[in-house]
Amino acid sequence: MGLRDIEIDCGYDSDEDDVLDEFYIPVLRESKTYRRITGYFSSSAFAYAARGIKGLIDNGGKIELISGFVLSRKDREAIDEGYKSLENIIEEKYNENFMEFQNDTEKAHVRALAWLIANKRLDFKIAVLDESVEDNADFEKIVNQGIFHQKVGIFEDGEGDKVSFSGSINETAMGWAG
Repeated sequence: MGLRDIEIDCGYDSDEDDVLDEFYIPVLRESKTYRRITGYFSSSAFAYAARGIKGLIDNGGKIELISGFVLSRKDREAIDEGYKSLENIIEEKYNENFMEFQNDTEKAHVRALAWLIANKRLDFKIAVLDESVEDNADFEKIVNQGIFHQKVGIFEDGEGDKVSFSGSINETAMGWAG
């Protein structure tokens, strides 16, 4: 099966449609790559999308995620350094059989996030609009400059077929289920 085999509407309205079950999970389940740009991200989204993410992983897939977030340069550097160290620690501790991913995700989405990163199934980047902001203490200046808030997703299956979306849903539990 692949993306061509899924019945997809031309558009979905989160006020009227069950976007999670009618679109997101079925498309994610048939994908090999999920590229996502979002204003906000929370690992709690994985709890709601576990069935779809499991399908993507079973397909040998990967998620590439860019999320908006306000961080100082020093914070970003610390996260980069921590990301490198964390990957090795997490891989040793959580490199388990992925067949139980759905249950693990529903119970501990943060652990699923760690597993995805450690096993190179998730590449996570943070988008920052202004490199000149040195310190979060100047929060008012940061807020007035705005934040990265695009919301686009592109799914691709093993055959090279693609489905994309654009809309107001962030990659959070509340975005997909709220």
